[in-house]
Amino acid sequence: MPGIDELRTNVLVALADTPHPLVAVTSPRADTRRLDVAAALAASVEQTGRRVALVDADVSEPRDGTAAAASTATKTAPAVSESNPALLVAEAFRDLLADTADANDLVVVACPPVLDVAETRAITAACTATVLVASQRTSRRDSTVQAARVLREAGARLLGVALRRS
Repeated sequence: MPGIDELRTNVLVALADTPHPLVAVTSPRADTRRLDVAAALAASVEQTGRRVALVDADVSEPRDGTAAAASTATKTAPAVSESNPALLVAEAFRDLLADTADANDLVVVACPPVLDVAETRAITAACTATVLVASQRTSRRDSTVQAARVLREAGARLLGVALRRS
């Protein structure tokens, strides 16, 4: 994936003084494949010799096998319940993130789109930093700006926007 090594370097430099950081990867809307970017970022960081985990918290992403292959440990977040959407940010999920962070040098958390799934705000606020992924072809500028504003208001530390060409 073009540009992933540059994204890796930027993330590692921004979080150099943070032990066991959690990096959320999200997008404004469901039209951008966040899991591909999260998996590629995790694989790229792992190539530097660091221990990396990829946590799939993106309950909205279709699973068709096109996500980039990463040799990192992958964990799946608890499922969202129709009757209790807050389950995603429950104590069990926070414990999963904390345990995973303690065992790794970096944890990449693939999140649902911020403007489509309210729980994304809580997940990104619980992470050390957030990367917002936008698609050159499908993401609208106003949605990307709105997503960045929503993330900041939720208390997320936004590192920046990664622009995908597809």
